[in-house]
Amino acid sequence: MIHEYHNTTNLKGDQLNQAKKKAISQNERVLNFFQSHALEEFTPCEVQKRVGGLITSIRRAMSVLTKKGLLEKTKHQKEGVYGSLAYTWTLKQLGDS
Repeated sequence: MIHEYHNTTNLKGDQLNQAKKKAISQNERVLNFFQSHALEEFTPCEVQKRVGGLITSIRRAMSVLTKKGLLEKTKHQKEGVYGSLAYTWTLKQLGDS
């Protein structure tokens, strides 16, 4: 089972429901971004700059979308924010295994 939201702070009731909705909305924004840039590759930081939100939320969304088979992590790296290399992701194309 793929979880849209990881309840690491033990939220309950309405707070948990709101957090789950927010996570799903973030996933949709990230997926929409990749769909509108279908043939391009981006690091999580590059996605954050264009979509907004916390980097941890962007990484979570990209992880969830990868597990769902909608995005794929590439073997390519780009220089990251602090000068270190960071992997890129792209929209998974139909027919890719």
